[in-house]
Amino acid sequence: MNTPVISVIVPVYNVEKYLRACLDSIVNQTMREIEIICVDDGATDSSGQILDEYAARDSRIRVVHKTNGGLASARNAGMAIAHGKYVLFVDSDDYLSTTLCERVFQKAEKTNAEMTLFHHALDENGKIVPIDFQNNHLLGTDPLGNLQACFEMGPNVWKFLWKRSFMEEHSMRYHEDTQWEDTPFTTRGAFLAKNIALLPEIHYFYRSNPDSLMRAKNSPNFCRFNVKAFNYAWNDIAPEDPPRELQAFLLTQKLLFVYYGYTHSAPKFLREFRKNIREGVLPNELEMVRKNEVEILPLIRYFFLSIYGSFPERTIAKFKLWKYDAVRWAERTFGISIYPKE
Repeated sequence: MNTPVISVIVPVYNVEKYLRACLDSIVNQTMREIEIICVDDGATDSSGQILDEYAARDSRIRVVHKTNGGLASARNAGMAIAHGKYVLFVDSDDYLSTTLCERVFQKAEKTNAEMTLFHHALDENGKIVPIDFQNNHLLGTDPLGNLQACFEMGPNVWKFLWKRSFMEEHSMRYHEDTQWEDTPFTTRGAFLAKNIALLPEIHYFYRSNPDSLMRAKNSPNFCRFNVKAFNYAWNDIAPEDPPRELQAFLLTQKLLFVYYGYTHSAPKFLREFRKNIREGVLPNELEMVRKNEVEILPLIRYFFLSIYGSFPERTIAKFKLWKYDAVRWAERTFGISIYPKE
């Protein structure tokens, strides 16, 4: 095969139920000049055999069988052997429109973009739900605007076509010791890219997989990985004199993700979760929370102050949270609308 235009990297682990649909959507792309790198990350179901079956029929497919190391490890393994001018990441329980590679390649070439965003939709048991984002107009050449748009959509790597020379220039690889590996990778890309283009068409279909959510919720590392991912995101950018606006934005995203993680974790892990939060928030971040320099709801602000504020701050914040919970209980129980007074 001649040098491929796009390297499609598919990490695979125990997805035999969805894998054929994913692979069919890739091998049937209207653009034929692609290589398909499938990384079997130690799957214990029939996923590995399915990959070998497809590889025997299509010479564009290369299969890597490795011991289980996680999603980040699998993506890194795929990137290490990619030859395409561009890289496309596809999760193995999702699927593509058959014109994605052709359409997004045309957009990337026309705009000379290092990252090219395309729209996606949710597949909820066969019901297709388009996702509409309001901040696409922020994409372009401004680092903060790019970050704002990327986080508004969620910093998933599969939403972009990536120019491989851009990733190689900046030695971009996934951190393998966190389950939130997309966050620092996409954050760094959005911050460093000179141009991010938008293809306003739906081409990617993301399956809502409750099994993945439940595994994350019942992991004692859920919060620790969350905090670590955002610390990586900041360290990987690491400007010598970061603008206050950039600090505030990244901190806001970190707090929102951590709060989401806390409220979606199993109760038995909440004590360890709070310990991880204390260890993962820096003094300058606390000061920005105290001064309301981050755009978070009062409820979330009280939540963090109740964990790592001073003793008076913790006491006041816990009372505020108790009042909030009491009001919401009354609303649910009696069907009335009450709002706590500040």
